[in-house]
Amino acid sequence: MDMKIYVDFKSPASFLALQPTLALIGKTGTTVKWLPFNTSQQPLPEQQDNEDVGARHRRVRAHARRSVHELYARLRGVDMHFPEQPGDTRLALAALSAITRSGADPLPFIQAAFSAYWQSGQRLNLQDRSGVEKLLEAGNGSAALPPDLLQDLDVDGELQRCAEQAEADGVVEAPAYVVHGQLFIGREHLPWIEELLS
Repeated sequence: MDMKIYVDFKSPASFLALQPTLALIGKTGTTVKWLPFNTSQQPLPEQQDNEDVGARHRRVRAHARRSVHELYARLRGVDMHFPEQPGDTRLALAALSAITRSGADPLPFIQAAFSAYWQSGQRLNLQDRSGVEKLLEAGNGSAALPPDLLQDLDVDGELQRCAEQAEADGVVEAPAYVVHGQLFIGREHLPWIEELLS
């Protein structure tokens, strides 16, 4: 059975879902189509002197979400460091789309991109051409890619195609999994997805 997985390199939930997802893929032998989904990530809001109830609730929820991500990372022994400002990942996401369309294995690029964004000592700008080129070179699967992939890459066109596909699948956040036409958002659904795949 095939599965579509939507990810964004700047999404903390996508990063933390990667290893459990790969374990599931290895266990079930599922064929996966990796697709980009450009999420909206905001810096942590700071407390303001004139903060109203709505702003306070949004700030508290944002800090709580980050704390949960950091706790999960610590419990799993995952090296995870939030950047001060969320980075732009559109170029890397468009490259992922192009790799997937080419038929090459995108997993080495995906792993390198997540490491470059989240892990200490690895950070690269995923919107910078030279940074994304380094990630393409680092991946074992990159040997099958055309050397001018970024030069000829229509970033807006790639992301628009993927956005249309995501909309058709009902995707609103990443990570998202589509199995047998059923949509699951978040790694918490992996046990259920495993049952379906089995």
